[in-house]
Amino acid sequence: MKSDISEETLFVGDNVFINIIIVLGVTILLGILYQKGYLKTFLDKLYSPYLILAIFAISLSWIIMSRYTPRSDQMNVFAVIHEMHVGDFHRFDYGEYFSKFPYQVGIVAIYYVWAIIFGYKSEIGLQFLNVLALVYFYKKFSDVSIHTGLGEKNKKAIYILGILFYPLAMYCSFIYGNILGLAFSVAAIDYELTFFKSGKKWHAVMSAILIMLGIMAKKNYVIFAVAMLIYAAFEIMKSRKVRNFVYALLIMTVALTNSAFLDTLSYCITGEHNNAGMTSWS
Repeated sequence: MKSDISEETLFVGDNVFINIIIVLGVTILLGILYQKGYLKTFLDKLYSPYLILAIFAISLSWIIMSRYTPRSDQMNVFAVIHEMHVGDFHRFDYGEYFSKFPYQVGIVAIYYVWAIIFGYKSEIGLQFLNVLALVYFYKKFSDVSIHTGLGEKNKKAIYILGILFYPLAMYCSFIYGNILGLAFSVAAIDYELTFFKSGKKWHAVMSAILIMLGIMAKKNYVIFAVAMLIYAAFEIMKSRKVRNFVYALLIMTVALTNSAFLDTLSYCITGEHNNAGMTSWS
């Protein structure tokens, strides 16, 4: 399925029966190890910081060895960072890439700030930010498991799965907002959980800031904001505290004003308003 000169989609055959057999085999093996107590002993001996370090090392090794070159959408996101640095904003002109897809301005703004450290033409510098984001994602995901009562063993199990699940590590070479948005959004959920437990105002503020960054990184993560609002609605029904209403209003404001914020950000950078992009019907 050829889409343009820079990108092709390939479909590779697979065998569903082999997959089912492997899944059943691994499940049975884990069940036996659990019943015998070996799994508990194994998890008890593991040290969480070493597991997180392993995820970092695997992801870093991948971006160094793969040296993936941005193409298609990634190429536009990557190229505009250096162009902005030298005062070239032609990709924001009417009919150009960022005029058609203004939601990409968020990830460009995040990468532009990060590029102050690594330079405005460094692919690996932006990929390294993804590595840090992936580690942060697993850390906050494990924190969510603790705050929902799953216990320390489950936290370690998440790290082990993070080591084994190589597709996410490979995604670190993808100069786009997927990994960043995921990390920020999961962190926002974690701060939401801790806010409803502790009532600390700065947790609510952190939650709002992080989900805003998550949506900036990739617009799809507004789905996480909707999920957070649904959870907040249940918390409001359980405990009709004013702070819970204020928090829900804060998250709703972030979700509804994100597009206007990106338009303002784009205007501050280029001096031109975008043309609202493609219609939602498309």
